[in-house]
Amino acid sequence: MHQQRVWADHHRMRSVRQTSAFLAALCGGGTVKQACAAAGIERRAANERRKRDPAFAAEWDRAAQEGTDTIIDILEAELTRRAIEYSDTLLLAKLGALKPEVYRERNVVEHTTAIDFAGAREELQRRFERFAVSGEAKDPKPKPC
Repeated sequence: MHQQRVWADHHRMRSVRQTSAFLAALCGGGTVKQACAAAGIERRAANERRKRDPAFAAEWDRAAQEGTDTIIDILEAELTRRAIEYSDTLLLAKLGALKPEVYRERNVVEHTTAIDFAGAREELQRRFERFAVSGEAKDPKPKPC
């Protein structure tokens, strides 16, 4: 029992400074492990506080989302830099994502030959009849492709 109290006293997220440091690290795009290190606490302490303090849990979620947005902003800036400096393909992909109505790929397939479904139906009917009479599944003289 005494060891648990000592652990809790030294590792519990107790101060406003620790809470602020933890949330600031998450907002900056850090992981929970990095946020705990910044606050000088163990991950277990942060998780325990999250479970018992709904307001802290909401702040944690907000900070984590802000951190994710921060990371996305950094990655998008790097993507843009690399696209401009090194890669036309990457640049086109970025433009396609930003303005798809202008830069998306357009593939159009047009069929210009009429298909004679009536003739195909008659040919199938003849083959079925021949199969029914002779038991042959294939044309005796297959047509070349």
